[in-house]
Amino acid sequence: MIDDQFPTFSNLAGAGDLAAVREKFKEQPRALRLYDMFRQHDMPCDIENEITDIETINGVERIRKSDLVILDYNLDGSFDDNRKSVGLILRLAETSHFNTVVLYTNDPRLDQVWLDVAFSLKGGWKSPDKLLSGDPQNTWERLADNGITLPEISTELVKRYLVDGLKGLGEEQAVIAAELTSLNIDTSEHTALIEALIHLAVRERLADKTSTCGTTPRTLNGRCEADKPKWLQAGNCFIAIMGKTKLGTDGKPVDNDDIIGYLDSALKDWRPNLLQIVISEIQNILELEPLATDEMHLLNPEIQVGLFYYLLQRIGGVPPTDDGALFIPGIESIVDKLIENIRRKISANGMISSDAARLLRQELQGEDWPRAAVDDRTTFDLASRIAGVGVIPEPIDTIFKLNCFLNTEKFKRGHITTGSIVRTLGGEDYWICLSPACDMEDREPSNNQIWAKELFPVRAFVIVRLERIDGEVKEHKKAHKRAFEKATDGYTAFVENADGRHVFSLFRGGAAQPSYEFLFPANAGKVDLDHALTYPRFKAFRLGRPVSTEPVEHRTMMEVDFEVIGQMREQYASRFLQVIGQHLSRIGVDYVNLPKV
Repeated sequence: MIDDQFPTFSNLAGAGDLAAVREKFKEQPRALRLYDMFRQHDMPCDIENEITDIETINGVERIRKSDLVILDYNLDGSFDDNRKSVGLILRLAETSHFNTVVLYTNDPRLDQVWLDVAFSLKGGWKSPDKLLSGDPQNTWERLADNGITLPEISTELVKRYLVDGLKGLGEEQAVIAAELTSLNIDTSEHTALIEALIHLAVRERLADKTSTCGTTPRTLNGRCEADKPKWLQAGNCFIAIMGKTKLGTDGKPVDNDDIIGYLDSALKDWRPNLLQIVISEIQNILELEPLATDEMHLLNPEIQVGLFYYLLQRIGGVPPTDDGALFIPGIESIVDKLIENIRRKISANGMISSDAARLLRQELQGEDWPRAAVDDRTTFDLASRIAGVGVIPEPIDTIFKLNCFLNTEKFKRGHITTGSIVRTLGGEDYWICLSPACDMEDREPSNNQIWAKELFPVRAFVIVRLERIDGEVKEHKKAHKRAFEKATDGYTAFVENADGRHVFSLFRGGAAQPSYEFLFPANAGKVDLDHALTYPRFKAFRLGRPVSTEPVEHRTMMEVDFEVIGQMREQYASRFLQVIGQHLSRIGVDYVNLPKV
């Protein structure tokens, strides 16, 4: 509980004069009631009243370890200044831990509290001159120069924009658009101008607090309706907004201490979807299970010794360094083995799948499922409803995101491996590494592998040139659509990275066979994981025609800088590896096509 008017145990235990403590901390009776209530719910409770602590890194770290945070809205006694409490919420939203907060306020204007917190959580509010460009900006400046009054943005329109963006503005947008039309503004400019009006209205409301919001907008969920709990969710934070008082049966204000009941209603109204609940249950297993002493791992001495033996063999004769960086690939191999055991343990937990099945049954009961005839559009719309995403997304965006989630991930390994998608530094030629993973390890080969041992630390990998089918989705939707129609063939890679969205095919130009070559990475394929770099980099040698203005006949080994722009998941990389393996081991047979006569 964070409230500058609540006494801590230290305040009470160290006080020589309890009457002075009661005089200093005006809300001691409420603190006692809440403390007793949490104890009745078997929840240990602590109090924080040093407001400066919550602005420090250590203070936030201490608070985020709590399962529930009860946060006073006006921490410094000012009725209008909420910067300390909102600042803490923003910092909690950015932590790697999910935080549940009840914002507890004496302010009876809960709608206004909801809006103020939502504005700060959303962030990214820009002035019209920075938000607009082209014709809309010229129109805005012309209207301002002529002193023309622009349409007024309603609070309801702002609420819709906060949660659903421009796609969810509905009828309120039509009203503003009609006013813009009356000002002889072309309809093609309406959306941009309405967004600028919303940003301007929010900035005016925030006044000098705009700088605390951050420049990058967050995705925001929430509800602010009469007779319903008010809540917000952004980043790693869920906030229920609750008054310290409520109207009693006689119409007079009474203390409102039912925090658990209000939070329960708010969480049910948020209604996280089935996937979020499953992930939450997995997290609970990871937190509650004694994984570090599980018999599959560390209770068995043979397994402990065996894994360390595997690790020491894996790192070979690598000498220790100050940061231990040379040991990272070996540690990654051990981590992979441990994670696979944990994955099997979670997958075998019948409670997760049975509870998920029960929840899915409840979701589909009200949807007349199964239908006699179900087309793709109907199924897609139903998926959007049970996902609870509000505005239905574009199918092409959804399917890209889905395929990207299924078959690729961000590259985070210490060396390139099977399925690493690479390109020359800043170039437009792309390849995928398709040697077996055991041939791409960074350890020194055995004496029986004579050529590979002589080459080491240079290695020899098979890479396959990819055909890029895309570009930005908005510009190449037709190309993406064609790729999606053949996605189930299993020869396509979907990647989303700092450059945007990309679709790659294993076969170039409609050919039936992949185009492969050999690459010779230096330093056994280890990559530079410098966080200042957009993508991890490595050096390698390629055999090819040297760059020259004069025609040359010979080929030469060239040192080239590469960067890793994506990584296929293991199962999908194995699928590609199988394709190239069949190609390299193919047996030629003679057939004759019918002549075109």
